[in-house]
Amino acid sequence: MLVARVSRPGALRAVSVSRAYSSAPPRLVGRPTGVAVPPRPLTSALVGFLGGAALAAATGLYWIRHEYTQASTSVMQSSERLTDMANHVTQYLDRIAELEQRVRRIEKQQITRDEVTHAWDSHRKLYSDMFEESHELKERLWQLEHTIFATRTRTEPVAWDLVPARPPPLPPVRLL
Repeated sequence: MLVARVSRPGALRAVSVSRAYSSAPPRLVGRPTGVAVPPRPLTSALVGFLGGAALAAATGLYWIRHEYTQASTSVMQSSERLTDMANHVTQYLDRIAELEQRVRRIEKQQITRDEVTHAWDSHRKLYSDMFEESHELKERLWQLEHTIFATRTRTEPVAWDLVPARPPPLPPVRLL
């Protein structure tokens, strides 16, 4: 184990070195006096920092662009679905308006129960009147036929009446 005490800044001095039971060679802590440490180049650290920052920025930009593309695609799909739904709603509203117009037309043509009973009564009266008139006409015709045929006498056929046509006689047939 090595113990060192610093008396002034920048210089290390070995005060006491004691070894514990170890087989390793003794290690000295610090540098020997008068040895200068070469300065590390600042450019490699700066280039490394800038390279890392540029790589991180490029990766971040890639992911931001990727998420933007996904979000804009999602917004476009949502917009298309919204326009489709708006078109469907418009079609439903048009159908509802058409049905309302048809209902209004039907309501204008609709008749009440009193009108139906009145039409039925007038139809029944018309039918019964037609039946009575038809019956009266048949009865009058029957009376006319009866008077004509009851008073008729048999006479010779009239000259202008057509004579029934008789077929010509067949020629004699010879039997074998």
